[in-house]
Amino acid sequence: KAAAKPATLVFNTSTKVLLVDDNAINILIAKRFLTKWKLDVDVAKNGQEAVDMVKETDYGLVLMDINMPEMDGYEATRIIRSWEAQKYQLLPIVALTASVFDALKYQAIAAGMNDYLSKPFKPQELYDLIKKYIQA
Repeated sequence: KAAAKPATLVFNTSTKVLLVDDNAINILIAKRFLTKWKLDVDVAKNGQEAVDMVKETDYGLVLMDINMPEMDGYEATRIIRSWEAQKYQLLPIVALTASVFDALKYQAIAAGMNDYLSKPFKPQELYDLIKKYIQA
């Protein structure tokens, strides 16, 4: 009897995802997986761009790098959370960071982020994390 093939990782949704990162390689890698999983991805290169784009577009999820020029992920998240509309309070924002310090995890949560994933991450870890916030 042949082993069951693992289910293809695909999200059947029109949910838009905002990927915020200032590193071109990180963007390339993450975007490759996100598009393979059939997610509609926009990219912001820093926190200020992210804030502007979230104001303009309805995203279902924001993958937010922490350390970026101009405005870091903490500040961008605090600004988004400060807006009155409920959708900005409910928007899932996940920190993606190269830091392994647990203290930063608490800082991310304190800034208003919903979750945290350390880079480099395995594609399955990213998929599982996204699945918590987006219905496949």
